[in-house]
Amino acid sequence: MRLFAFFCIGAMFCLVDFTGTSGAWAQDHAAAAAPKRSPTPAATRAAAQSAGANFLIDNATNNLGIGYQSLANDSACCNTAVGYGTLVSNTAANNSAFGADSLLSNTTGSANTALGNYAAFSNTTGGSNTAVGTYASFCDTLGNGNVAVGTDALNGGTVGGACQITSQNVSYNTAVGNGAQYNDTSGSENTGVGQGALYNITTGSYDTALGFNAGEYVNGAGPNVTSLDSTYIGANSQANASGDTNEIVIGYATVGNGSNTTTIGNGSTTDTYIAGKLHVNGALQATVLTGAAAPSGSCTVGELYMNTAATSVSTVLYVCYPANTWTAITVP
Repeated sequence: MRLFAFFCIGAMFCLVDFTGTSGAWAQDHAAAAAPKRSPTPAATRAAAQSAGANFLIDNATNNLGIGYQSLANDSACCNTAVGYGTLVSNTAANNSAFGADSLLSNTTGSANTALGNYAAFSNTTGGSNTAVGTYASFCDTLGNGNVAVGTDALNGGTVGGACQITSQNVSYNTAVGNGAQYNDTSGSENTGVGQGALYNITTGSYDTALGFNAGEYVNGAGPNVTSLDSTYIGANSQANASGDTNEIVIGYATVGNGSNTTTIGNGSTTDTYIAGKLHVNGALQATVLTGAAAPSGSCTVGELYMNTAATSVSTVLYVCYPANTWTAITVP
């Protein structure tokens, strides 16, 4: 039968060992009942951990540890560790780890939250990171201010369970979706929302992708690895080439046209509608308005109007000139 032992030193420090058998519990219980000389919490903690204790409550530091070796170094304030090996090396404050080996390597990083087995596993000094999902933000060691939500989100690229690059430093990324920004090893300030969004980006920064596999590939072929300052909106939207800069691509399976271009719609698009007046480089472009009567009201110089109910050629087309005046265009 598996029982537990509960140790308290005053009202300050408690440890529980859930791992013992009934015989081991009896021995521990007898030892606990014997007179003692007020051992320090550190000494009590070390003895209990060496025996396999897996529950820690320290009211002096406001720490809670549940799981074998969780919060083994109970020195800083206000940490919560739940799961095998969570925050085992931690010396910093305000961290929360839930799941086996989550934040296992953390030493001086503070204000981190990891939820899921192996979440933020490699983080050592990075702070203010949030990793939710198995292997989320697995390889990043030094980065700050990242948000990774989803299995393997912002993973850092593992091969055979090992990180491709050690001492990774990615910061201020937001990856939401399974595998979003999976291979990011040094890119920062990226936003990938959707399963596989920006999956192959390794060093590119300031990219935004929204949609399933958005920004993952280039022109239906290889991976998009190094795009910069680019935006991909729509499932399977793609860059024209890896390394494109300031490329905007909008639409399902739409392929961009290279750096400093905006592409809207894929090859199946037949019509594009843009409401309002069109300005290019600050200049108003000629627009053709339509109606079933002669135009009236205010207008801007250069606007065109077509009367679809005209009964003669002379009343079909009008141009706004001067301002707020519609003038019929005489057609020979």
